[in-house]
Amino acid sequence: MLLFAVILLFMGSVLISTGSVIDRTQLAVEQASSYFKGSESKSGVSIRMELWRGALMAGREHPLLGIGYRERETFLQQKILVGELKPYVANKHHAHNDYLDALQSRGVPGLILQILIYAILILIFIRGIKGVGDEKIFAALAGMLVTISYATYSLTEEPMFHGHPLVFFIIITSLCIGIVKYRKNPVSADNSRQSSQ
Repeated sequence: MLLFAVILLFMGSVLISTGSVIDRTQLAVEQASSYFKGSESKSGVSIRMELWRGALMAGREHPLLGIGYRERETFLQQKILVGELKPYVANKHHAHNDYLDALQSRGVPGLILQILIYAILILIFIRGIKGVGDEKIFAALAGMLVTISYATYSLTEEPMFHGHPLVFFIIITSLCIGIVKYRKNPVSADNSRQSSQ
């Protein structure tokens, strides 16, 4: 675990030292402050902030069931017409945030389900890390890394909305869970067949 932490710190420091992370962070801060000052300029941050605001409006107005996927554009258009949202969010296909999109389309139950998907997987892999004391720990660590990556990426994008990232997530986490659970069970399928004969 200590080696894993050292590797993460080293890779993080190398990534930050390249300067691109600092430049992107400064750009995001500038665009966010411009948005909060009421600027009409269209940027990646301002589009996301406005989409998030629209998703929160939908969640407030329809907390139990949400507005569904098909009514999303109609809802945004209505809010644009009455001046509650800026026109540059028209015809956007999703909210650029898996959690807020779940709230918007499926209400509070959808948001809770979205959070539980990641939380339950993290708990499974934490148990796997504690319970597996040998070379198979890689599966628990890999599953944890993939889950945390998706959970944080879901804050600004929608990996669970698109087919390829979703299929990748399901396959990798399923494989990791299978390896962790198989390792915990000392009797393999082959051994059980032999012992029954």
